[in-house]
Amino acid sequence: MKQIARVFVFIFLLLAALPFIFLVFGKAESYRYMVQEDGIVEYASAFALLFLSLWLIATALKHRKEKSTLWFMAQVGMGLVFFFGFGEEISWGQRIFNVESSQYFLENNTQQETNLHNLVVNGTDVNKVIFATGLVIAISAYFLFSNLLYNRVIWFKKIVHQFSIPLPKLVHVLIILVFTIFMLLFEARKQWEAWELSFVAILLWLFVDYRKLIYAKR
Repeated sequence: MKQIARVFVFIFLLLAALPFIFLVFGKAESYRYMVQEDGIVEYASAFALLFLSLWLIATALKHRKEKSTLWFMAQVGMGLVFFFGFGEEISWGQRIFNVESSQYFLENNTQQETNLHNLVVNGTDVNKVIFATGLVIAISAYFLFSNLLYNRVIWFKKIVHQFSIPLPKLVHVLIILVFTIFMLLFEARKQWEAWELSFVAILLWLFVDYRKLIYAKR
């Protein structure tokens, strides 16, 4: 199972890199094809989130007898968060099953779809405030400061061990930095989508390969 997951990590990273490669070599048409609505990158992101969700829940079930109830609930909770991300990415299957949006979403969603991340509430774009600004801050803090906190803050170290939270290594930080630099250098429509896929792929990589704390009975 782990080997299969690693193959998917490589595929997801490659699919995230291709749009930027196309931009570098001036292949605008190929780039647009990759990042189009309901396109390769969007569905790859959704599938990566689903894979990560199922991986976490399966891990929780596998180790539920040797770990605490709180640990089990945390793993399932994280799995559900990523499943929520999967659902949002495909608008909960709305376009797949050709389901029409309710009046509320037609009036308050920037894409008139049944999802939360494109809502506009009292003139505030939820996507920009929470899923863009807030998420970028959280991701940056995780990749840049989590290891520093782990080595210097006792309570943070305890949380990492208690809930088996994977910490990024230098290779993960460098890869996400490369994707971030490319995203900033090339201003193109939907370049954020490719960056998002790279982040999810790295996160899956982390959970698959660097969760030795799961097996430590504490």
